[in-house]
Amino acid sequence: EDKNYLSRAMGIELNMGIDYRALPLEAGDVYLLTTDGVHDYVDDSALASVLEGLCQVRSIGTKTRRGVPADGGDLALKTQFWRTEARVETRLSDSTRWRTSVAAGRDAERFSLGALNIDWAFQRLDTRSEARTQLTPELALTGGIDVQTGRYDVSWRLPALDLENNNAEPVFGRPVNELHGKGNVARPGAFLQLEATPIHDLKLFPSVRVDYSYDTKKWTADPRLGVRYDLHAGRPRTTLKGGVGIFHQPPDPYESARPFGNAGVLSERAYHYSLGIEQELWRPVELSVEGFYKDMNNLVGATPSNESESGMRYENLGSGRSFGSEFLLRYNPEGRFFGWVAYTLSRSERRDGPNEPYQLFEYDQTHILTALGSMKLGRGWQVGARFRYVSGNPYTPYVGGVMDFDSGSYAPVEANEPYSARQEAFHQLDLRVDKTWKFRSWNLTAYLDLQNAYNHQNSEGVSYNYDFSQSKPQPGLPILPIFGVRGEL
Repeated sequence: EDKNYLSRAMGIELNMGIDYRALPLEAGDVYLLTTDGVHDYVDDSALASVLEGLCQVRSIGTKTRRGVPADGGDLALKTQFWRTEARVETRLSDSTRWRTSVAAGRDAERFSLGALNIDWAFQRLDTRSEARTQLTPELALTGGIDVQTGRYDVSWRLPALDLENNNAEPVFGRPVNELHGKGNVARPGAFLQLEATPIHDLKLFPSVRVDYSYDTKKWTADPRLGVRYDLHAGRPRTTLKGGVGIFHQPPDPYESARPFGNAGVLSERAYHYSLGIEQELWRPVELSVEGFYKDMNNLVGATPSNESESGMRYENLGSGRSFGSEFLLRYNPEGRFFGWVAYTLSRSERRDGPNEPYQLFEYDQTHILTALGSMKLGRGWQVGARFRYVSGNPYTPYVGGVMDFDSGSYAPVEANEPYSARQEAFHQLDLRVDKTWKFRSWNLTAYLDLQNAYNHQNSEGVSYNYDFSQSKPQPGLPILPIFGVRGEL
């Protein structure tokens, strides 16, 4: 007698019937598990199309840590930008100099992954004008304005996503938000710095900077002080140096501008402290050793919110700290050669709230080594080289995956300890050659940059296979030649 399977499972019958079938397993087999409410009422062709879709996810569903996980669609990334800059420098008198620069440009990017996409464009105009005057032999004053303006046009089709979190949750089976916004951004600022020598061998650099953010409607003021004191002013020179100051950074437009962000987001704030010593070894070589500490607060963080159009709400709840030391060996410009070698040892930590423990920052870079040299060959020719070595950024690895039957894909499972692994170290050699032609009233320079000269495959992230059981580094840009021309009036 034909009975409904659900009735049998509920125990209406006196005896429970178990249906099973034995099949041989072969490599590449795909299984679709459904209830009788599906396979009894859906024809075989529909089920076959579902299986075909699952096979496609299996074959091309590579997951990249930074960005949106794959959902079986095509991946595309297009970036465009251009810049033009004009600069004028004038000496108003023997003691006063005035410099003005204006830069205009446009940045645009489109990223798409199947039906998900981000499409944004930003037109910008940056202006800076400053004047410096020597009031007395012991006193100099520098002041000016710095204005950043622009217009953005952004569209995206994404689920709620924290764009600053490299370990953001995958998008499998989550609702998608379609947002479009355009508007203006204006951030004018003014600065003033005094260079004073109150006594012999002592220099003070008190300064203040004031900024206004159009999107937050808030002003910020940053007082700062730098100090230099020559313990031994003659050869070889020995100088103590230090500084303390406040620095503000306005929020990104997607954090404070609707419909992507929300009102009430303030600028992030940091207190900087530094203390060091400079020692001239022999002319023109000197060594600098400096320690630093940064105390950061009002850091912007994102939390899911049903009240926000983007699905995320941004608040200034985070804090952080960064500390370390820097060593700089410099060959000052003298003759045809100039160069330096710098090494930084540091640690950066963050926490999401005042009661949360500190944890390693996702952009912490323990070791940074940079070596640079430039040589003038004569007749307008100049060659240079730069080598960089940087520790890989930390990340939270995926230890496996769990099948998400709603989306037909695997969802990753993170390790218990955040940021317990690091990407491979970055190292790269860049080469450059310049040729300058000098005319009566202007100069023309042509240059060739060869970035990543030995074509090292630097890691830009970590990629996983379809079920997160295997991983490999995601390579960055290969060897890249860049040719350019610059004219100066």
